[in-house]
Amino acid sequence: MVILRVISIAIMAALFDHVHASSEKFLLTALMESHPGSSDITCLFEHCTNELGACMADMDCMRASLCVAPCKDQSCIMHCMINYGNDILDDFLNCASTEHACIIMPSQDPPVQCSIPDQTDSTFQFKSLTGEWNVLLGLNPTYDCFPCQVTSFGAVNQDGSIDAVMSYQAMTDKGVMKKLQQESTLVPDGDDPSLIHLSSYDYGSTLEDDWLIIDHEENKFTLVYYCGKMPTGGGDYWFYEGGVLYSKTKSLNQLDYDRISQSATNAGLNLKEWCPVDHGNCLA
Repeated sequence: MVILRVISIAIMAALFDHVHASSEKFLLTALMESHPGSSDITCLFEHCTNELGACMADMDCMRASLCVAPCKDQSCIMHCMINYGNDILDDFLNCASTEHACIIMPSQDPPVQCSIPDQTDSTFQFKSLTGEWNVLLGLNPTYDCFPCQVTSFGAVNQDGSIDAVMSYQAMTDKGVMKKLQQESTLVPDGDDPSLIHLSSYDYGSTLEDDWLIIDHEENKFTLVYYCGKMPTGGGDYWFYEGGVLYSKTKSLNQLDYDRISQSATNAGLNLKEWCPVDHGNCLA
């Protein structure tokens, strides 16, 4: 196996001779050696030649691939995406991992088991999401604590779904503040008014979340808990959980906060452990 791996790396480096300098060959070699999961270069050549070539021709894609290679959790991947992610990388990962399982991420370390809330809001109406909402508090530091988080929910579509655009800001390692977006589609559960199914495309794959509405007041605030999964190639998943407090305004009065805090407590959540989201100095 070691000999085959060395031969595979040598083949990849030889291919690189036609398009890149020696420093970039080093990047690809290091990528294949550092990946803690599994990677099949023959599979990449067979199924993802165009996507691989485009990634090798783009330094951000190459840097992101090298950054992601040793990752064993979402926070590591998120850090890489903030610094280097782009559409070329998404296309490469979609082909290499999602479609053909040439690259399989390692088992989640440590594994995440969602803590489903004990109580939800069965009076919630899905259509009340429509409009623009500010995130005031977040549960998961990997996803929910970025500054300037705003989600714009569209009108209800003919099929009953709602399209949404989630925007936020993040600081790169070079100290540059970036404005990022994620598009998603939400579908109400047919049986439980408090349950919403969300799908979004990121990291070259489709992420699936289940949202549970803990409390809401129409056109004022909505408290959401979510449990989601991300495919890692080969039929396995990484799981994650989090939550956000949405508000139509950028602040809530103490009476509203006390009510929301009590609803969270009743659901087995502690808002004191959630992070406040900064809405100052947001990029246009």
